[in-house]
Amino acid sequence: SFVDAPGHESLMATMLSGAAIIDGALILVSAAEKCPQPQTREHVTALEIIDIKNVIVVQNKIDLVDKERALENYKEIKGFLKGTAYENAPIIPISAQYGANLDKLIWAIETYIQTPARDVDKDPIMLVARSFDINKPGTMPNDMRGGVLGGTLKSGKLSVGLDIEIRPGRLVEEKNQKMWKPIPTKIAALNSGGMQVEEIYPGGSFGLLTMLDPAIVKSDSLTGAVIGLPGKLPKVWDDLILEVKLIERVVGASDELKVEPIKMNEILMLNVNSAATVGIVYEIIKNKVKARLKLPVCAEEGSRVTISRRVGNRYRLIGYGIIARKLIDMGQETSIDSVLNDTVSALRYEFVTGKRINQTIISYEFKMSVAGGFLFMGVGVLLCDTALAISGMNTYLYPYVRYALDGMVGIIACIKGVDDGAVYGYSLGEEKVY
Repeated sequence: SFVDAPGHESLMATMLSGAAIIDGALILVSAAEKCPQPQTREHVTALEIIDIKNVIVVQNKIDLVDKERALENYKEIKGFLKGTAYENAPIIPISAQYGANLDKLIWAIETYIQTPARDVDKDPIMLVARSFDINKPGTMPNDMRGGVLGGTLKSGKLSVGLDIEIRPGRLVEEKNQKMWKPIPTKIAALNSGGMQVEEIYPGGSFGLLTMLDPAIVKSDSLTGAVIGLPGKLPKVWDDLILEVKLIERVVGASDELKVEPIKMNEILMLNVNSAATVGIVYEIIKNKVKARLKLPVCAEEGSRVTISRRVGNRYRLIGYGIIARKLIDMGQETSIDSVLNDTVSALRYEFVTGKRINQTIISYEFKMSVAGGFLFMGVGVLLCDTALAISGMNTYLYPYVRYALDGMVGIIACIKGVDDGAVYGYSLGEEKVY
């Protein structure tokens, strides 16, 4: 199947969503225009970010230019791709208008874009790229058909009559709380290449007829969802922790601007699988950011997420992130400043959302700090008592001075325990919101 990724800058999210389901790409370049155009640069960067390795460059409209201009355009393409992952990609000159060299293009597709190995024994994972209602206005209730979902199968296989689950699902309100619940349904029919089939395997796009109310799927309302067996789908994320890798320059803009670091409270467009959402950054530690999503996404830990920032009046690609489970890795050395910052963000998260972060791990450092705190307090109290006894202080004032000094020592010990241990154990605890 072919997926047409739009080139217009206003359809950046559509392009990235479509690119998530492809195995290879044809980069279309007009011989009658200077290469690269801003969107061509953006598309190539997007292909590198989502790790597409098989690429063919199609030099179209050679019928509109002379031989010298066609060769000049070829050199522009080679110069543009130099230093990228596609500098050795084949360049096929064609004329779509006259059908010239199309046979060579088909040969290149078969040669350079190999069909990857598919694992049909895994649990099925379908990425939804379209959802719509096929019933015409005026259809009688008894003649209505369920909603249709279009997309591609990432792994496993699907068959007619199979019970499936759709995540993130639908936004519902229960007990005055809004939550996303998975949608259960059954496969009523499968269509691929204009034909009805009984089973679908990975590779190519297809349509899946469900038993769902058409109102649920109309107008691409389930685009970006993931389909699989009940209880077998990846986690649904309301917040994403991303290990970020930014590119050097903003691509797609007429002026190549330097990519600045991501800032607190910044609004970013995030694309994962075929889903597009908006995230608001509320915590940053080193190269990791934590963003609250406007729309939740269903994705596996370790999935690649493209990141776009608003530049002017358009979103521009600035890099990508890898979904991580924790903001701080238990195995890495971490400064007390970054740990304290993470704890503050956790407390802020509890205050804003009303949800707690479960403290399931009490670290070795926490236990040692508590023991050290008590030892420090005991030694401090002993020294204070000794000093007061030697000084021969008035017996009437002695208890009050002693209690004051012992209290100060106790406060210092508590602060030390919190700084060195309690905060450390809290912030590195497994982050499970309940």
